[in-house]
Amino acid sequence: MLVQGRTWDVFDTPPELEPCPYTAAWQAFIAGDTAIGGKQYRKIAYHPINAAILFPWCGEFYLDTTTTVFPGFFLREDSLERKVWYLDNDPGSEEFVLFDFSLQVGDTLKYPSGLEYVIAEISDVTLANGTSRRQFKVSDFLWDNAYIEGIGYTYGPFNQVYYPFEGWEITTCVRDGDEVLYHNVEDCVQTPYPDTFAPPGSIWYYTQPVLNTPVEYTYTTIEVVGDTLIDGESWRIVQSGDELCSLHRGYLRQNNHLVYYRSAAPDATASLLYDFGLQAGESYITFAGGFPMTVTADSVGTSFISGQPLQTWYVHTDPPYWNGQIVEKAGHTGYLIPVYGGCDPLPGPVRCYFSDTLALKWVDYPCDTSFTLPTNEPDLSSGAYVFPNPFEDRLYIHIPDAKGFGPLVFELYDISGIRLIRHEMERTTTVVPVEIPALPPGVYCWKVIGKASGKVLKYP
Repeated sequence: MLVQGRTWDVFDTPPELEPCPYTAAWQAFIAGDTAIGGKQYRKIAYHPINAAILFPWCGEFYLDTTTTVFPGFFLREDSLERKVWYLDNDPGSEEFVLFDFSLQVGDTLKYPSGLEYVIAEISDVTLANGTSRRQFKVSDFLWDNAYIEGIGYTYGPFNQVYYPFEGWEITTCVRDGDEVLYHNVEDCVQTPYPDTFAPPGSIWYYTQPVLNTPVEYTYTTIEVVGDTLIDGESWRIVQSGDELCSLHRGYLRQNNHLVYYRSAAPDATASLLYDFGLQAGESYITFAGGFPMTVTADSVGTSFISGQPLQTWYVHTDPPYWNGQIVEKAGHTGYLIPVYGGCDPLPGPVRCYFSDTLALKWVDYPCDTSFTLPTNEPDLSSGAYVFPNPFEDRLYIHIPDAKGFGPLVFELYDISGIRLIRHEMERTTTVVPVEIPALPPGVYCWKVIGKASGKVLKYP
């Protein structure tokens, strides 16, 4: 039963009339050995199982491997005697037999407290991995009140056998690594999402536009520079190479498949930045410039970056400041956090990401390259152009010889290729105004389908 690497998921059930079937949960595991009184015992530890939906505490459970609790007891077993002993951590405590797998029907399982349980039935049960184990059911109870070889007690794997009433513990899942040995009607809580986001030394390179003429493109970086404790929790320190950006200094913390961010402001609170368990059609709330933003996954797939297959979430946001892609291990391909109103002009898209174990490049030139791009001056021979450039909240599309040639389509894209505007217009005049919705300052790509395309700069 006490195999290194084996884990037990345990849920508490509440009294009747509660809104949810459970009130707390944890995963027990073996945390090494210790010698007590000349005998070798296994140390038992717990990781909490939390719920993404905090109230009511009803679902979307995940394992918090960043927190470890030692409940204060030890176990040992003898495979020849087929018994498991329990020893409390209190001084002067004596061990007792917790489970006896050698008993026969009619035998009695006895505890030091004086409680005794007659074995009413012994049967073979097939575990989830196809192996057969014996189940010892106690008498005088209508439910499956039993302990199982290799698994433990069905009402809490390390509890003494008892008669549960209003509230009790349930052993919902037993695993060896990823292999499920046992589960009840509930699904097993998902295995921990790998703690791979923002390890120490990670560095991101982003394009950084400079608002001048001609437009200059340089770069900015974000780097994980250390760890710190905030309210008893461990956070990664991230620092930007651009002191004008709101992410000049901030903090990241991964908890299973969720990644949280908080700024360095004294009154800052943590907000959910990424949900790497997000399914297509699902949403979560984050913050951009202090205002709530809904992130919705339109689809989930795999993208190949520098030859690496990486799970990718194709998202849109409301407000639409952070549309694009979120890539596992690297984050958003626009910028690490939504910083609308925090940087002027906004940085992005991502060029490169490096850690000790991963090297990703989205560009085919060196990550620290700077270059200039002339602004798009009117060219009457191009067939169409836009002005003014730079612009504020309105663009004008010049279309020579517009009359009598049917409709045209104007489209505006962000620098990462996400279409922001599609405007169909009748060619009844050579100049057509287009109102531009609230967009962050930066460089955008425009196209008049079948006629011309170019880049245009938006003022802050």
